[in-house]
Amino acid sequence: MKSLLLSILLIIGLTGISKGQSNSYGISIGTGKGFIMKKALLGGGTYNLNTGLFIGFQYSKRLNNKLYLMTGVNWYKNSVSITPTFYPGIDLTPEKHDIQLIYIPVFLKLDLSKYFFLNGGLIGDFDITKN
Repeated sequence: MKSLLLSILLIIGLTGISKGQSNSYGISIGTGKGFIMKKALLGGGTYNLNTGLFIGFQYSKRLNNKLYLMTGVNWYKNSVSITPTFYPGIDLTPEKHDIQLIYIPVFLKLDLSKYFFLNGGLIGDFDITKN
């Protein structure tokens, strides 16, 4: 059932994007594992990011021959395991916390040649986690 749903979403996403259109859209789904960067302290707590899932809808609008506006709405779900800092008498069992984000990118893409482009913009993140 899961693989059927993923296949349908992939086909819908691939049919929505076509080169040469002035407006295009697509659906994306994926998983990934990341890490939390922070200065490591001897005996300090640790933060381990687990494998997450994202689902998104993208939209692209051609503004002129070389400039495109690219935006969308994406949902991201993951969990982080936090091991507290060592202190005598404290339980060092890792705690798991869920993370859910809605993020909205707003990018401009500038085509410089057939195979080279510049892409940049802003991303707004909204934490929708209940706790």
